[in-house]
Amino acid sequence: MIDIFVPFTKIGEATRIALIGYDYRPVDVSGDDFAYGRHFAARWAQRQDFVNVEHDCIPWPGAIEAIASCPEPWCTYDYSLPCLRERDMHHPTTMVPLGCAKIGADLMIATIDIWKAPCHWENCDRRITEEARALGLEVHQHFPGIVNANSALDQLGSPWTVNEVVPVEEIAALNLRRIEQLNAQGFPMIGIDVHYLVELLEGTLAPDAITRARYRQEAWLASELDRVESAIRRGTLTAPLSQQGARR
Repeated sequence: MIDIFVPFTKIGEATRIALIGYDYRPVDVSGDDFAYGRHFAARWAQRQDFVNVEHDCIPWPGAIEAIASCPEPWCTYDYSLPCLRERDMHHPTTMVPLGCAKIGADLMIATIDIWKAPCHWENCDRRITEEARALGLEVHQHFPGIVNANSALDQLGSPWTVNEVVPVEEIAALNLRRIEQLNAQGFPMIGIDVHYLVELLEGTLAPDAITRARYRQEAWLASELDRVESAIRRGTLTAPLSQQGARR
């Protein structure tokens, strides 16, 4: 499993709960305003793929696995805030968030000198984004977005509380839209349906167990769609998906 680092001044309770079952490494960055930058400098020195989860972020079940298994060298999630919905992650003014992101060794090697100068914690995302883009590199955005439990974001109109994760219905709806887009692009997702096997078990499963099962199913599908979209971008997927044996 890929290394997971949680840089923190104080790890939020919701973040701790979301990371139950993960072998993550907490990194204390409370010493000064440049400690977060030193955290990244240490990771760059190791040159090993890693996932960064900030101390107030709540990845939904399966979100970490999706970016960890993605072949792209730079992956991230945006935040589930109304003001950020449909944000263009590739726009020149958009700084790629680090709340739940994967940094690959290839990206680190390409930007090997990025941390020679100290970096204030507020500028770490900007430094990575601008250095990578200067080399023609772009991030691979995964969906749906994650939750940020920082109360300072309330002013942005976030509908989430620290006790909530992205509703499974939102993940399912986004997965369906992505399937429809792939169909429209000539990549029919034959064999991938939008019905839930767990509905057959509603009489025997408790409601919370049904929700967990749906999360696992939708997280799996989101990860598979990431792989398909990545293969299309890289030009390695040319045969119709019906011939690729894509099944759900």
